[in-house]
Amino acid sequence: MTAVQRIKASTTVYPFNYYRAAARTLLEEARENPEGSTFKFLAAMLFSAFALESYLNHLGGLRCKGWDVCERRLGPKEKLVLVAAHIGAKPDLGRRPFQTFGELFKFRDLSVHARVSSTTVTGLWAEDKPDSESIFLRTNWTEQITLDKAERFFEDTRAMLDWLYRESGCPGPVPGTLEQGEREKSPVEGEVDAHEGSEHEGGGLRSPPRRSRDSKGNRR
Repeated sequence: MTAVQRIKASTTVYPFNYYRAAARTLLEEARENPEGSTFKFLAAMLFSAFALESYLNHLGGLRCKGWDVCERRLGPKEKLVLVAAHIGAKPDLGRRPFQTFGELFKFRDLSVHARVSSTTVTGLWAEDKPDSESIFLRTNWTEQITLDKAERFFEDTRAMLDWLYRESGCPGPVPGTLEQGEREKSPVEGEVDAHEGSEHEGGGLRSPPRRSRDSKGNRR
């Protein structure tokens, strides 16, 4: 038997900031070694879309009545328009960053519903070029997976998220915060078994957080 203190801990996780951090980390790695980083480009592009729609769902849940139904029925652009109306803001879809919104989700949908496709070309080939260069022909889907497009998707997504955060005025995590939590300690009279187990309760925080984790995973 060991003298212990009873601890109650709670944590709130923000998936949109996880996705945003994942996209940024993948891009940083891809920039260091662009050759052979196609999978990282692809993942960064998709995580950017995940982050944006996740945050729209978060704001919608805070500001829009009946969002549970809207979340299932509306597409990303319809969600953006509805959320923007409820927070009293108007994004300019004709200019970056929101000009990229449609392209981002078109690529996301194309990736989610991608089917097997074949491409055939004919022409002349220089003998001094390695045969491997002729093997990997680009299709309509894979030709979009580039470092330039991955960077644009990420940078514009980050700008859109920051804009929505500022315009909404909603309480919530500072962009980049992955988790927030708190711990409460209370003395236990006598001695108890330190391995007696713990209780887990769902739900959000009821008081200001005491600890958080930033986009690099560091506690603060």
